[in-house]
Formats: sequence, C-alpha cells, structure tokens
Amino acid sequence: MDDPVDAASRHSLHALLALHAEFFGDVRTRDQLISAWHEACSHALYVHDQVAEAVGRWTRPANLRSWYAVTEDPLPYRSGIPTQPAQRAPRPARRRSKR
Repeated sequence: MDDPVDAASRHSLHALLALHAEFFGDVRTRDQLISAWHEACSHALYVHDQVAEAVGRWTRPANLRSWYAVTEDPLPYRSGIPTQPAQRAPRPARRRSKR
C-alpha cells in the first residue's frame, strides 16, 4: 500500500495541476479568473465540511480558509449565491449503532 503522505502529496499536486488547466485553458478576463478561484475555494470548503461530518477531528486547511477570506467574487450575477459561513455550526452527536 502507498505511504499516506505520498498519496496525499500526489493528490494535492494532481488537484492543483487540474485547477491550473481549468483556469488557464481558456482565455479569461481578470474578473473571471478571480471569480473562478473564489468559487473553487468555496466549493473546497464545502467538501471539507462534508468530510468533517463523516471523519472525526477533520479541520479545514488554514490556507484554504485564508484564500477564500481574502477574495471577493467580482462578478455581479453570482451575488445571489449564499456565501460560506465564517464559522461552522456544531455537529450533532452521532448515534452509535448497536451490533
């Protein structure tokens, strides 16, 4: 089996290269690039929250939280999309199944 650190590093590198190809594969305006980055960070935070519901002691990466916090979506048509909450609501206690 692969070393978990190596597997995680390969996953991160693959994800970043895929984002680069997605963002820069087409000609885009500055506002479109900023908007795409902001949306990608928002979606990644959402996915981390979903993982946290299933995995104990899972935290959002600090760099991802920072990237999201310092960007604003410049495209007005996205203004109706709800933003990520600053703090995640506490998770309800999970029931333990009886075996």
